[in-house]
Amino acid sequence: MLERPIRVLVLLLSFLLSTPVSAEEVVKARVLMGTIVEIKAHGEDRRYLLRAIDRAFEEMERLEALMSSYRPDSEVSLIEREAPLWVRVSPEVFDVLSKALEVSRLSDGAFDITVGI
Repeated sequence: MLERPIRVLVLLLSFLLSTPVSAEEVVKARVLMGTIVEIKAHGEDRRYLLRAIDRAFEEMERLEALMSSYRPDSEVSLIEREAPLWVRVSPEVFDVLSKALEVSRLSDGAFDITVGI
C-alpha cells in the first residue's frame, strides 16, 4: 500500500533535483502608484523574462492611469474632484469600487477604500 506513495515521492524528488540551477534572475524597478515597484523574474530565457516584466509594468501603468489618486487625469481623481456629483467611469473602475465597498461593508469598515486619498 505504501509502495505507490513512495514511488510518487521518489519521482517528485528526482524531478526537483534535476531542475536546472542555472535559472537567471532579472530585476527591474519603476516608480508607479506613488511608490517604487520592483519585479523579479526567474527563468532560462533572459529576453522572455524582460518582455514579461515589461508587460507587467505596462498593465500596472494602465491601471494607474485609471485608478491613481496621484494622477490628475485618472478616473479616480475625476471622482474626487467632482464629488458629490455623479461621474461616468469605465466598467473596470466601477467593478473595483463596487468590490471595495462590499469588502468595506463585510469588514464593518476595517477595510476603508478612502484611506490614503
